Amino acid sequence: MINFRKAQIKDAENYVDILINSRKETYENFKKGINLNKAYKKEEIIKAFLETLKNKNVHAYMIEYKNEIAGILEFGEPISKNLYQDDMNGYGEIRTLHIKKEFQRLGIGKLAIEFALEQCKKYKYIFVWTKKENQNAIDFYEKQGFQYKTSSEKRSDGIPSIVMERRNEMNLFLWYPKCSTCKKAYQSLLEQNITIECRDIKENNPTKEELQQWWEKSGVELKKFFNTSGLIYKELNLKEKLPTMTTDEQLKLLASNGMLVKRPILITKDKVIIGYKEKEYELV
Repeated sequence: MINFRKAQIKDAENYVDILINSRKETYENFKKGINLNKAYKKEEIIKAFLETLKNKNVHAYMIEYKNEIAGILEFGEPISKNLYQDDMNGYGEIRTLHIKKEFQRLGIGKLAIEFALEQCKKYKYIFVWTKKENQNAIDFYEKQGFQYKTSSEKRSDGIPSIVMERRNEMNLFLWYPKCSTCKKAYQSLLEQNITIECRDIKENNPTKEELQQWWEKSGVELKKFFNTSGLIYKELNLKEKLPTMTTDEQLKLLASNGMLVKRPILITKDKVIIGYKEKEYELV
């Protein structure tokens, strides 16, 4: 029903018309006397759009709903490397999101944000500029997990604006850095530009609550979480003991020592992968 299609040169007119109409609907509710000429210059906007299509680090999409163009979306690297702080490394920007009036309140904007965040996994933080007086936009982005970061009274269009920012959902990667299998899994994630938060399973072993949550999410037997080839597992004779232990006892035991836990473990938004299998990691 909803499709995000890569924008092409042939989309220039539609893209720019949506952008200009959206700006008119939004800006004209603000204080009078603000110079909006730049916001409405079609030739300049088309030129900027065509430049965007050439930029490998920025992605423009046409949003289609029931085979009709419903809006536009643009995201990627920040326009400037020091927009609102000195170091913008690890930051991605949602540069444009406009939904045509007749397609609003259908949940398309929310799906567009989810799509952009999924495509921006390599960025640790995602931010967006919005107008200080555009309360509807501020409310919308807050519902998507964005929070106020800073403000600017002097943007190029002359309209006071604010920056809203959110931490991108990180994939948690539990590993033992000296383990060769863990190193292979780590390298695979790097090659796919997948953002991860690394956690040393020995130095910072999982809690009972975390393990229970991951186990329930994984859909596998709890015994799959045990490092059956580890020395501690063998020393404790767990091959014989586990069948007689309750779920609660097993979870407590796993939480007592990170070296008892199978590694690596990758926890994403919708799955838990125990151990390393190349094909599984390719589907992350």
